[in-house]
Amino acid sequence: IPQHRRLEAEVLLMHRGALRVEWPGGALALGVGDTLTVPVGLPRRYLATGDTATEVYVVRGGDAPAAPQFV
Repeated sequence: IPQHRRLEAEVLLMHRGALRVEWPGGALALGVGDTLTVPVGLPRRYLATGDTATEVYVVRGGDAPAAPQFV
């Protein structure tokens, strides 16, 4: 997913595979069972890594989350 930001918090729950989350000045590798809360407004991008399919459950705050803002 290209670099973007959101107007609400986002929680990533890793179910399968591997994911690299990149933001200005940093990055984090996530694997099965990992959870990450991404703060409001943080520009980030997601890259599936590894040899298997990646499955991530994404939970966003609010009843009507806004569309991402691509940067």
